[in-house]
Amino acid sequence: MIDLPSGTFNLSYAQDMQFVRTTSRKVLLILFVFLIYIFPTMFGSRYLLHLLIVFCIWIIASHGLNILTGLCGQISLGHAGFFGIGAYSTGILANSFNLPFWITIPAAGFISSLVGIIFGLPSVRIKGFYLALTSMAAHFIFLYLGLHWESLTGGAHGLTIPYAAFGNFSMDTPQKFYPFALTFCIIMTYVYISFARTSLGRAFIATKNNDVAAKAIGVNIFVTKAKAFAIGCFYAGIAGAVWGHYVGFTNIDHYPFVDSLWYVGILIVGGMGSVVGPIFGVLFIKGLSELMTLYVAPILGQWFPSLGMQISASISLIFFALAIMFFVVYEPRGLNYRWNIFKTYYRLWPFPY
Repeated sequence: MIDLPSGTFNLSYAQDMQFVRTTSRKVLLILFVFLIYIFPTMFGSRYLLHLLIVFCIWIIASHGLNILTGLCGQISLGHAGFFGIGAYSTGILANSFNLPFWITIPAAGFISSLVGIIFGLPSVRIKGFYLALTSMAAHFIFLYLGLHWESLTGGAHGLTIPYAAFGNFSMDTPQKFYPFALTFCIIMTYVYISFARTSLGRAFIATKNNDVAAKAIGVNIFVTKAKAFAIGCFYAGIAGAVWGHYVGFTNIDHYPFVDSLWYVGILIVGGMGSVVGPIFGVLFIKGLSELMTLYVAPILGQWFPSLGMQISASISLIFFALAIMFFVVYEPRGLNYRWNIFKTYYRLWPFPY
């Protein structure tokens, strides 16, 4: 392969499928993981740790949408709703059945997965714009039930969720919760990498490229699309459950429809169907939007006093729209494509080809 370092060759299919191929890459990966565990925990402020936790949770949820849309080609505008289902599910299971978080989190993922299958069934008959409307309906049904099913969800008052805890050790601060969130993020990312290389992952890609041709070669389109919704919503449910145990509370206001658009935008910016696409997308969209709100909005507020707090509330949305427009026009393959070009360049340097 052209992106392998000089002198490194794949002599078997197993070697070709390895995500980390050389010893130097393995050492750098281990060192990188060690640093992102230690440095923020020891030297990061409370705000930085909170931001990193949010990044980890959004990366998990974005991996789910990447499986559904990036690999299988099924458009979903209800991802924030399935995220919320995971948060409510873990809260209900923890409060009503007194279950520990290491049971409620995967259980919340499976509950979101089952709901996702129900709303994914129309994907066999419809696609594109109409499928997007169906998934959007799922989000608003979730909002309605969350607001009016007060005996289960707490209605407008929301639902209290116990903090994740190991015995007497309660992860009730960002410093305590960050290693847990990062571990979950790494595990779910590794599962995504492994899954994308399986026969089901290849069936997803075949369905995305041409579902008629995929059916002709033996892919069961109905089962494949249903599995895509199940796995994608499972990721969203896991992310929502982790979020619920982090903030200790869930409310319908936490899951606006605009968040579903953010998830789609993250994939557009990062690169659909790629491993690092959701990671780049979350870091770019959420990170820079935070910087715009913290630093750019106050400056604009000083320049235009008549706007007041309005500019602070809208600057992230304005930035989001401009970023999506830029990437759709100038780099539709996302930051992942630019990252691959950079990797190939430094591996081949100083040779021009």
